[in-house]
Amino acid sequence: MKKLLTALLLCTSLLFAANSNYNYEITPIIGGLNPEGNLDLDDQQLYGVSIGRYLDDDSIFDQLEIGILGTTSTDYTLGNEDTYVTRFFTNLINEYEMNETASLYSLVGLGYEAFSKEKYENEDGGFVNYGLGLKFKLSESVSLKTDVRHLINFEGDNNLLYTLGMGFSFGEKAKAVPVIKEVKKEKMKEVIKEEPIILDDDKDGVINSKDKCPTTPRGTKVNQHGCELDDDKDGVLNSKDKCPTTPMGAKVNQHGCELDDDNDGVVNSIDKCPDTIQGAIIDKHGCAVTVNLHINFDTDSSIIKNTYENKIEEFANFLKKYPSVKAKIEAHTDSTGSQKYNEKLSQRRANSAVKALVDLQIDANRLEAIGYGELKPIQSNKTKEGRASNRRVEAIIKK
Repeated sequence: MKKLLTALLLCTSLLFAANSNYNYEITPIIGGLNPEGNLDLDDQQLYGVSIGRYLDDDSIFDQLEIGILGTTSTDYTLGNEDTYVTRFFTNLINEYEMNETASLYSLVGLGYEAFSKEKYENEDGGFVNYGLGLKFKLSESVSLKTDVRHLINFEGDNNLLYTLGMGFSFGEKAKAVPVIKEVKKEKMKEVIKEEPIILDDDKDGVINSKDKCPTTPRGTKVNQHGCELDDDKDGVLNSKDKCPTTPMGAKVNQHGCELDDDNDGVVNSIDKCPDTIQGAIIDKHGCAVTVNLHINFDTDSSIIKNTYENKIEEFANFLKKYPSVKAKIEAHTDSTGSQKYNEKLSQRRANSAVKALVDLQIDANRLEAIGYGELKPIQSNKTKEGRASNRRVEAIIKK
């Protein structure tokens, strides 16, 4: 085996040395070691790491490597004792490219090994090692590496070590600036060349030959094609855009302003109630302002109890304070009975509330009554409390 490694090391001189674009390489390692028989040690399992520094192109060697290898618990073949071995090493490496992805490398160097338990003439000491390996490039900075090394202790004992590692290169080298040969200047005869007249008819700064919008109004800001800008990308040019900061993707009208489909003054993108009835007073979210009159009815009844008269009076006073507003009185039922019957019942309840307001001197022309039956519950009809809450009267304030 030693003769084979020596022969292969000599053959590497026939290959081309490989250059690296990086400064450093770190390699996690696993492997094994077969000790010489007279050392009375079992085969060893190894793990460790090495760090390599790529050398300059004019150096004899390509890389300087330092590393450490430890073993799992290793048994002595005599007795029941075991030991751990730690090896430190430094090597000089030459790498030889075989093709785009594979290269051969040789190494030679020194090391030191330490035993956790010295036994049978196994003592801490130095060693010389040399070896040969293969490197397969997986990407620009990642390589798979495997090698075989012959370790010769200073006492003359021999070990055969083999490893498998994954190399990660980092610290990219600065690229050399190519030297440009100075060219001798020749004297040239002065030639006077007439400059062509460049036309820009619409005076927007883009010449006619490159102007895709040749009639842009004077003073308008344009892009590189000579066309007017549309900063908010809504399809309406800046000069005609009355809302120049429309959110991206919003639908706009011919003035570049976001649409408001229900015409309540709140644009679609922030309108949480996009189908508000015409004329309703709305809040900042685009929803109609609703006043709960807190009138609850007994089942199958449209008679307003005396206990709710003060609620009717409070709302009547509100309407008197704001004589320009109108109110849509909406009445609702629980789910007891059919929807057809409940719709008629809720209409009677709405009419009762309107009559009570008219009796308090509110003009009937300012009021509208509508019954929705059981269509708009605010709580579950499965409980007594929920059904009581659903038998209610509300008012929507209108302009």
